[in-house]
Amino acid sequence: MEYNNSYPLSGQDMVYDFEEHKYILKLDYVTQKTGVDLVLKMNSPYIVDKTTAANSFLRNISEEIYAYVFSYNLDNDYQEYLMAKSPLAREALRTAFLAQLGYILRNGKIDEYVGINLDYVNTSANTSLEDLRGERSIHPQAIQALRRTLEYNDRLLYNGCYSYSSDIVFRSGY
Repeated sequence: MEYNNSYPLSGQDMVYDFEEHKYILKLDYVTQKTGVDLVLKMNSPYIVDKTTAANSFLRNISEEIYAYVFSYNLDNDYQEYLMAKSPLAREALRTAFLAQLGYILRNGKIDEYVGINLDYVNTSANTSLEDLRGERSIHPQAIQALRRTLEYNDRLLYNGCYSYSSDIVFRSGY
């Protein structure tokens, strides 16, 4: 049960950062898929380089999604391996990144978002910030994408004990 050796794969949609071991959406792809130019959305007077800020914003989205996946299991090495090597995991990550991006764009300022899903807020009730955050800081469509079954019946959001070959060398080639 070995995954695709041609992965991780950088393409028109995402780049794989070999230092951080993470996929990150590309700015041009985001503009093409959403119609939103993130560089132009960087409105803070403190931002000197809007392109760098927009790329940093996309990196933060990636880090949020990866952290969410890692929160499900103690075997983060195997989860990281799956996200790097599985074509279905790559698709799930891309879908999750785009859902999370849309969620942030709909819920406020992208340079200072707070991770509260305004779609779920009951404005007539007093709700603490702690109740609003948690799993709701990740968009439900992103969570749904991450719950997909991968090759070999693997899952990214899995609480059990992964079963895999002892021949896998983690962080080798990805």
